[in-house]
Amino acid sequence: MSTIGVDPTKVYTAEEVTSGSFGFDYLERGCNNDGSGTKEYVFVLADEALTSGNACLIHEDGGAEQIDTTSSAPGTGQGLQAGLCVTDIASGGAGWLQVYGIGDVSLNVATSAAAHTILNSTATAGRLDDDGTASSENIDGITTTATESSNTAACVLYYPRVGATN
Repeated sequence: MSTIGVDPTKVYTAEEVTSGSFGFDYLERGCNNDGSGTKEYVFVLADEALTSGNACLIHEDGGAEQIDTTSSAPGTGQGLQAGLCVTDIASGGAGWLQVYGIGDVSLNVATSAAAHTILNSTATAGRLDDDGTASSENIDGITTTATESSNTAACVLYYPRVGATN
């Protein structure tokens, strides 16, 4: 199912999730056009607190967690879809992760990450880098469009997924 005109900043509390009063299914897609192009989102349940600007892993059951080298590893998260958290979502709450379009918020990246490079997972939850550290995984389908400044950078998403191990 897909919904047009979603509010990606709307989050649902754990209590609302328990009562089922939010009206969306996990993994449901939503889209909108805010004047900077079409954007697409996936509705998820926060398996842990998700922070705006962080890269997140989307599990096949609709749960989400922030990407790090442990969660993205082969046998754990490799091959799964990823997304950008556009507003803070408390653990046990639900909300939308962006998977397509110009990023609604700047992406959390490591110091000196360059524009238009292949990004990879890091040991820091939610942060990506372009250093290709051994045992990190590439996050295909997301790239920065500007050089890092204060650990953030503008980005664009093309249905990101956890890719090959470095």
